[in-house]
Amino acid sequence: MEVFNFEQFVKERIYLKNVSHRTVDFYWDCWNSFKRYGGQLTKQGLNKYVVNMRKAGVKPVSCNTYISGMNAYFNWLHENGKCKQLKIQKLKVEQTVVKSLSESTLRAILSFTPTLFGERRLHTILLLAVDTGCRIDELLTLLRNKVDLDNPLITVRGKGNKERIIPISVEGRNCERIPA
Repeated sequence: MEVFNFEQFVKERIYLKNVSHRTVDFYWDCWNSFKRYGGQLTKQGLNKYVVNMRKAGVKPVSCNTYISGMNAYFNWLHENGKCKQLKIQKLKVEQTVVKSLSESTLRAILSFTPTLFGERRLHTILLLAVDTGCRIDELLTLLRNKVDLDNPLITVRGKGNKERIIPISVEGRNCERIPA
């Protein structure tokens, strides 16, 4: 395995696909796992990679994360004529339903009366998260000029540095406004 090829893959992802630095870190983590668990660019080498990860105690969902990053690299290798088409099949993973907040927890959040500025700010973020389903990072980086209470919409920047517009409920819009 040549690190040169992988470095070229990462460079092309940065400059041609405009991937974020987090995605670049993800690709390098995948590559390091591939080397750590003895992966090779053969069908047997790919199977050995997955077996060694599982033997080392890596959970199937984590294996699948590494597998998806390595499959992107294998596709790039194939598209550039470096090797035949290789692909690792993802492992079966039990589907779990994401637990939402209990009714008592929601009531506690909704009925809380903040008194300090920090409490009001935290309470507003919690209410907005419950109302819109936004990721916490999207709300923590939300800018004031991206909040439109007249049309009840917020514009957040999320994963992959993508902007998306999300509606706020009428109840969410009527929350107490924090002064500028």
